[in-house]
Amino acid sequence: MDLHHSVWPFAGVDVAPILDEEGLILKERWSYWVRNAMGFKSSPYNSIKMALVAEEVIVGDRTDPSNPFQWEQVELNLPGTPTYDPPKAWICKVGRDGLTTSVLFTFVDDERIVGATRELAWEASSCLVAKIQSYLGIQDAAGKVGCCLQQPRAWSGAVVHVFSRRWSSCSDLGREMETVEGDSG
Repeated sequence: MDLHHSVWPFAGVDVAPILDEEGLILKERWSYWVRNAMGFKSSPYNSIKMALVAEEVIVGDRTDPSNPFQWEQVELNLPGTPTYDPPKAWICKVGRDGLTTSVLFTFVDDERIVGATRELAWEASSCLVAKIQSYLGIQDAAGKVGCCLQQPRAWSGAVVHVFSRRWSSCSDLGREMETVEGDSG
């Protein structure tokens, strides 16, 4: 989320110390910092508010039949009720076609799509990319986008591989810390 344009003149950054070291001739020595500055009192509120507005824009009109996020009713599958079915979700939105609708999950600035079928998930993902980047102008890491899978990947978009020698060294250190903690307690 960006700062409001009226605040830009007061959020200048002197770039001369960085650029002078590289021997560049500076025409403009000051740049505007337009990203949301976390030192401002209302910044976290504004960031969350705009993220929720963006989520509403992405999900769109729930009654539009061409919308992959459309839903018509909410089904409750609560423990203790006569119709309770343990493998099913407790609460889910159901579309006109009887399938569970696509859902958008957001964690800070990272979005994930869940869909009942591969096609619905792909359609919802396409809708997400079109609206978040083209319409709203919000940056998104395209490297994190992959085909729709039933096996979850890492949320952050990275899977780290470690050599077994290094892993055992780290594990030994962890066990040693547990021993020290156990002795002191």
